Amino acid sequence: MEATDIRTLLAKSIEELPEQHKIVLSLYYHDNLSLWDISRAMDIAPSEVYRLYLEAVNSLPPNLLNVH
Repeated sequence: MEATDIRTLLAKSIEELPEQHKIVLSLYYHDNLSLWDISRAMDIAPSEVYRLYLEAVNSLPPNLLNVH
């Protein structure tokens, strides 16, 4: 799979996520915040941030998770 194809598929997959899931992924990967910092920024428990993170990552197509 080409890098361009992977980025396109990833962008489409993230676009379909619920808003809170998108925010968590953006803060974690784009802004490099820890899950603890995200919980403070979103005013929710760290366990809730972790749950949202796991749900978001697990909803991505499996073939994206195995690309190096």
